[in-house]
Amino acid sequence: MNTVTARFLLFFLPATLVSNLVRFNVVSTSLTGGAQIDDILRILGESIAVAMFAVIAMTMLKRQRSLGVSLLGKSPVHVIAAAIATLVLYIYLNRGAVELTALLLLATASFIYALFEETGWRGYLFAEFRHNTLWFQVLVPGGLWYLWHLSFLQTTAIEANLTFLAICLAASWGLYGVVNSTRSILAAATLHFAFGAVFTNQILKGFWAAPNQWIFLVGAFAISLIAIKQYERRSAKLASA
Repeated sequence: MNTVTARFLLFFLPATLVSNLVRFNVVSTSLTGGAQIDDILRILGESIAVAMFAVIAMTMLKRQRSLGVSLLGKSPVHVIAAAIATLVLYIYLNRGAVELTALLLLATASFIYALFEETGWRGYLFAEFRHNTLWFQVLVPGGLWYLWHLSFLQTTAIEANLTFLAICLAASWGLYGVVNSTRSILAAATLHFAFGAVFTNQILKGFWAAPNQWIFLVGAFAISLIAIKQYERRSAKLASA
């Protein structure tokens, strides 16, 4: 077994096992703090293993070569500003849907969930496979992302599983572009959070009053696009100076 395979298996197998022990309630995250606290713990419990084993794999990889990706990437100011603006926009558009403190905690926990996931899918896997072809870097992380969810154990409907696989692959293509441009895990997590808040996060998407979810989605993508373009414009100016 070569070192690439060993690192990959060290990341993917335990991350998938631990995450799904929580997802399928084999390991309970319920406490006596109420439903919202339990939701937060479950959100974080499903994703923390991805980040933990990704960091271990990236630490091993970094001993051999540079990763080419980091939390904040090439432009920390733009990336952080986009993340904060996206989170604030979600909370603003859903004010009144639930008590403000609960909304803030649930949204923040969901953002951390996205960050934990992206540490693996667009952090470690980008670093590990960034010298491979574009299609490899899009299709492999997207396929592994689908497998990690084990959605086929929740529903055996072929159409539902193919649809979810297509979503994972399409999202993988978009998020790869973000990371390749910014080299930032946080930048990918911001868009992951935005997409999940509208379509896949069972908690956050339940707070929307139409058409606010579409306003948020357009706004979140615009925020990230502006941040990326501002960074690229500044980089071009510095390069030509």
